[in-house]
Amino acid sequence: MRQDRPSAEARAVDNCSQRAILKVQKVAMTIRELVQVLSGEVVSGEDKLDKSVEDFAAADLLSDVLAIEKENYALMTGLTNAQIVRTAEITNACCVVIVRNKQPKRPAITLARRVLDKVLLVI
Repeated sequence: MRQDRPSAEARAVDNCSQRAILKVQKVAMTIRELVQVLSGEVVSGEDKLDKSVEDFAAADLLSDVLAIEKENYALMTGLTNAQIVRTAEITNACCVVIVRNKQPKRPAITLARRVLDKVLLVI
């Protein structure tokens, strides 16, 4: 039987070959620069603001955060509890950015300041 139209697989390959290839250049910035760009408020880790941010990730599920395979990244999340600070430590995040104008809970601030020495900021 003759097919007048290419298969879905052939169309997908065709579409992919016609797309422009984007080159992504990583530009490192410091946490201090990130705070300025985001107009953020630093809640803890003021002495760590000159650390380099090499990448970014955003997630609201701890399981998604645990799947992140990056180093020295800024974790952007709406979570405000202490578990997000511990998860950031496990996944090598250099800072936690709490978004949507939420405020971190007291245990998260205490953990970030005293135990893990993590930068925690709010935007």
